[in-house]
Amino acid sequence: MIWFIHYFNLDVLGLLGKKFPFTLTGQVKNYLARYKLNRLAAKTTQLESEKMQKEVQVQKLMEENVKLTTLLDKKEAQLLAMNEQCKVMALSASNI
Repeated sequence: MIWFIHYFNLDVLGLLGKKFPFTLTGQVKNYLARYKLNRLAAKTTQLESEKMQKEVQVQKLMEENVKLTTLLDKKEAQLLAMNEQCKVMALSASNI
């Protein structure tokens, strides 16, 4: 078990694969390769999950943007109509 801790530390430090005065047995190399593969698979799963969450957030923001744009257009139309009414009232008041 000491070799696992030793090689695990080398892997964490990024030193695995460097030249040392000893060689790894095929079984240890295989274990370390599977260990790295499992870590990569876990990281890939995590990143895919985060990507899906971000896509859902983007979709919600896009929907909210459409609603807000529609509301803004409606308010602008109301403002223009009120502006026209004010003009008509001002012209009517000046003719009296």
